[in-house]
Amino acid sequence: MTLPLFKQFPQLQGKLPHLPLGNFPTPLQYLQKWKHHHLWIKRDDISGNLHGGNKVRKLEFALASTTPANWLCSAGAQGSNWCVALALYAKQLGHKTELL
Repeated sequence: MTLPLFKQFPQLQGKLPHLPLGNFPTPLQYLQKWKHHHLWIKRDDISGNLHGGNKVRKLEFALASTTPANWLCSAGAQGSNWCVALALYAKQLGHKTELL
């Protein structure tokens, strides 16, 4: 499946490294209990097998050009979902991580 980014900007295909990690596209879900408000949500919480959320989309690009020999270092606030997602997916790919 071609990513929407590459459909919109085909010149990036092959130039911008991408590593599929998530289950995309994620569905839109209508919230029945708030039906009179016509509220829909994008279910990115089910985007990944290790960790869900929009961080998986970012990691598909951030981890695409790394090799298991690389040490990955990142920072985040206490309880950072970015740090959790990075640690989980980096470990799956054989990377060592340092989180600040």
